[in-house]
Amino acid sequence: MTTALPTSVLLVEDEANLARVLSQELVLRGYEVAHAPTGEAGLERIAQGGIDVVLLDMRLPGMDGMSDMMSGLVQAAF
Repeated sequence: MTTALPTSVLLVEDEANLARVLSQELVLRGYEVAHAPTGEAGLERIAQGGIDVVLLDMRLPGMDGMSDMMSGLVQAAF
């Protein structure tokens, strides 16, 4: 019998209370959670590798969640 490895989730969320609640819930469900409070920190964490899923705040200060993060993801991949 093989045991699946936990899915690694990167939570990019600037609101500390929301990030804490979401992280706790994800951990309770068996996920490994890394938190980044800014889009820039999220991109740095992604560049380190080992992230399976990104849960992204769409209204991050200083960074448009989708377009800026996608641009950064493409750059990090290459």
